[in-house]
Amino acid sequence: MEGAFIIGGIVSQARPILIGQYAAMAFAVVDTVLSGHASAVDLATMGLGLSVYSTVFVGLMGATSARNPIVAQHFGGGRLGAIGATYVQGLWMALFLSAIGVFPLLLGSFWLPRLSAPAEVEANVARYLRVLALALPGALMFRAIYSVNTAVSRPHVVMTLQLAGLALEVCLSYLLILGGLGLPRMGAVGGAVASTVDLRAGRRSRG
Repeated sequence: MEGAFIIGGIVSQARPILIGQYAAMAFAVVDTVLSGHASAVDLATMGLGLSVYSTVFVGLMGATSARNPIVAQHFGGGRLGAIGATYVQGLWMALFLSAIGVFPLLLGSFWLPRLSAPAEVEANVARYLRVLALALPGALMFRAIYSVNTAVSRPHVVMTLQLAGLALEVCLSYLLILGGLGLPRMGAVGGAVASTVDLRAGRRSRG
């Protein structure tokens, strides 16, 4: 009976985390599919741009995620005040790291020629990365929020935010990548704009 209770507790915590991760992966899938409908150049732009951005983001994400066990230790020890302090530190750390990470994104036009991509793709990727440089602070701050909520056994909060963000992303990406409702057809760069708007809207709703 005790074993079943423990397993049930683990499953109840793991389920929203799993659903949230699927939602997070769906962001890139949606943008890639829509970019493929836009043009071959936009599809290539999305593929290369996402690879570069993911490299920068994942490289910085680990530092914010490292606060997860720290918060969990405070939560287990009943030190609730320390959780708040750690959370704020995590947000400041995210902003500091994003200040470092934006440089390779903003300066893509200087190093992208080394990848020997077609000129049109290279120009689009440079624009794509410049837009996503604005999204990087929000993305890293969300990871700090993610770490705190999962550490205090509230993964459903993060799951709800990720599902709501996915719904917004689908609508915005469709309109901005393919054009609609009076908005211009922006191709892959429109996907970057949608992601930036989505993250900033989500950050305001969490703030």
